[in-house]
Amino acid sequence: MRLKILKSFSFGDDSIKESYRNAKTEAYTENEHRDDHCTVTENFSVHGYVENILVSEEDVNPCLMSTTTYWIFSLLLLSWPYRVWLHLHTSEFVFHLEKKIS
Repeated sequence: MRLKILKSFSFGDDSIKESYRNAKTEAYTENEHRDDHCTVTENFSVHGYVENILVSEEDVNPCLMSTTTYWIFSLLLLSWPYRVWLHLHTSEFVFHLEKKIS
């Protein structure tokens, strides 16, 4: 099974959302005079976060899903067909991880 974990954040109410935007704007205006090309970016990180994970049952370890098999196919220049085959034989589950700021 292919597990895809999507992350996002939301606000508890409108006052918190406005407070967040005001803090972001204030940080920008305080520092925009320091550089001619000032931009604002934000980073939402979760320790140990991986977006795509390949999961198998505990006792089942299919030989065609091992890293050794992948490297053998890659050395034979067959990594693209291997990835298509793997994609067709696994199901996908999407999990939404949302941080609520309150």
